[in-house]
Amino acid sequence: MQPVHRLATVLIIVAWILGAARAGHPQAEALEVNPDLSAEVTPEDRAEISPESAPEPAPVASPSRPPVGTPPPLPEGFRTYVLPRAFSVHIPADWGSEGSEMERSAVITNYPTDRTTPQPGDIKTEVQFLSESPNTAISRAVDAVVATGYTVTSYRFLPVNGILGLRLQLADVPLEYPYQFMTYIGYGSYGTAILVSYYHTDTPETRALLEQIHGSFVPVYR
Repeated sequence: MQPVHRLATVLIIVAWILGAARAGHPQAEALEVNPDLSAEVTPEDRAEISPESAPEPAPVASPSRPPVGTPPPLPEGFRTYVLPRAFSVHIPADWGSEGSEMERSAVITNYPTDRTTPQPGDIKTEVQFLSESPNTAISRAVDAVVATGYTVTSYRFLPVNGILGLRLQLADVPLEYPYQFMTYIGYGSYGTAILVSYYHTDTPETRALLEQIHGSFVPVYR
């Protein structure tokens, strides 16, 4: 693998990449399959992060029809959670969910949604489908990650049901949940999906489960 790019530079460029995805821009297609954009982040990469060196995202034309993608088959023991005029995701059948059509957001948990104090083993996932373009939404999210100084353990570009996305994993977060699992998916001027899962115990099984949930996101335009 080639040396890891400076994290801030790579992530800020993501705004342009995700906006270009599926809009017919050749560089977006090339980046989608570039294996060098999947990496573990070393201490050197976390040092001296400065977003000021990154270029401004280029404006990108939107596709003529809303990009949707095709969700994977529903796994056994899962159900499809649908928020009308927003999105759908596959979640374990016994998990709780609360959503707001007005805000186009939902909270999905493996514990009763009325419990407010986290406990070991808890997993909470927040899903938003923002009306903002990726250029705006992803830039703001990247700025927030850089500003906190939290440990980014890995990042990679990946297709989410045929749409280009970005996956980040954070550790040692000094909040209620020490781990965060994030996915950003750009749909041009139609909006930006942001999925963030918070959890206590980082295991391969937990990450695999979150991959299933995040990887099932599909916009719902009606």
